[in-house]
Amino acid sequence: MQYEIYKNYDYNKLVNALNNAEEKRDKFLKEAREQSNLISFLIKELKARLQEPEFYSVDNAPSLKSIRAQILKMPQDEIAKIKAEVDKEMFGS
Repeated sequence: MQYEIYKNYDYNKLVNALNNAEEKRDKFLKEAREQSNLISFLIKELKARLQEPEFYSVDNAPSLKSIRAQILKMPQDEIAKIKAEVDKEMFGS
């Protein structure tokens, strides 16, 4: 930076320059804090994802959990009809 230009400023211009510099610094620090918080959050998310089970069983598979939830909302007669169709396809009875 060229500090020499400020040597010729009067008092009011120096105060304005100081205020502008402080505002720029505060904005920069705020953005740096936000980026730092984002980085911390993303690191935590990645660590959490790495700790998730790599293989799913029938009991903990997310897709099967959502299907079970949908089935629980269905009427019982419709569930019985679907079970009968599945049995017929699988066992031929």
